[in-house]
Amino acid sequence: VCLTGFATVRLRALRMQRDRAVEIGKALAELAERDPLTGLLNRRGFLGKYAEAFGGAAGRPVGLLLIDVDKFKAVNDEFGHQAGDEVLVTLGRRLASFEERFGCRAGRLGGEEFVLGVSGVADGGLVELAETVRSELAECDFGVTAPGHRISVSIGVAQGAADRPFQALYRKADEALYVAKREGRNRVVCADRDIESDQAPVLQQVS
Repeated sequence: VCLTGFATVRLRALRMQRDRAVEIGKALAELAERDPLTGLLNRRGFLGKYAEAFGGAAGRPVGLLLIDVDKFKAVNDEFGHQAGDEVLVTLGRRLASFEERFGCRAGRLGGEEFVLGVSGVADGGLVELAETVRSELAECDFGVTAPGHRISVSIGVAQGAADRPFQALYRKADEALYVAKREGRNRVVCADRDIESDQAPVLQQVS
């Protein structure tokens, strides 16, 4: 009886240790997928969550918004890198709030470049979402962090299908972002393309 009781206690302890190890492993895996500054998904985490949330639905429209902070170097140069970090944290917090509101995934790809992935929104709705993101990010208050400096973002938008390669969609959005920066910043540019075609997109400035 004593041996049986001891074995039961020992087995319970081992199970608790196993469960704890699993929890720690999950927590570490989650940390590995998060940007330590903003708490948003990092590049690796975004790719994984994007595939998990949006991938595999044949023909279902998905959209990608690449978001770049305009003239961010000037913030670092004038106010210091700590101020620059605070700007990124504030923008990241606002982007995180979009996840529940719009059913999207937000991430920070590195530096001052952020990303939003959204499913089930296409064409005009996707552009409208991008304009909402741009305008709301511009409304963030940086009066204490960077007084007198107006923060804006440029956004490149691409539409594709959930079962098509992510890198192709990213390339289109990146091309659109480049045009937005070249054409004066603080604007949305959409890479308008047929999701069934592999031809190069027509880049259409929408704001």
